Amino acid sequence: MRSPVIFVLATILALLSLAYTAPVPLPVDAAQGRQPVGAARSRPSLDEIVPRGEQYTIKWTPNPPDHTATLLLRNPAENIRPLHAIAERVPNSGTNIWTPSADLEPDSTHYGIQLMDDKTGAYQYTSQFGVGRLRGDESLVKER
Repeated sequence: MRSPVIFVLATILALLSLAYTAPVPLPVDAAQGRQPVGAARSRPSLDEIVPRGEQYTIKWTPNPPDHTATLLLRNPAENIRPLHAIAERVPNSGTNIWTPSADLEPDSTHYGIQLMDDKTGAYQYTSQFGVGRLRGDESLVKER
């Protein structure tokens, strides 16, 4: 009786692992020749505040035209870590609609997005940007 249950659980776990695009290890190791080489990005821009809970369009130059994944990153550039996938295995059209979760911590900077070509592993980062408060909350003021 136990072996069919274990088999089903193992199969489900294996299928789930295939559904997630593994992020490129961060930080990039220049000694191994891994440098950002993927699509040029245009949005979000440096110091832009992306609203939580509202649709936002991520934009980049679609090159090469295949499928792409977008990963949300967090922390200062020298210690950036992946949080979760925004989208995976979507056509590389140059745009992706994203609704940042209301659970994200408001911050004037320290967020980023990694754009990754699913086929080649080529990737690029956005500039660091902020995530704002929910509509109706006091506005987020950038500290300088």
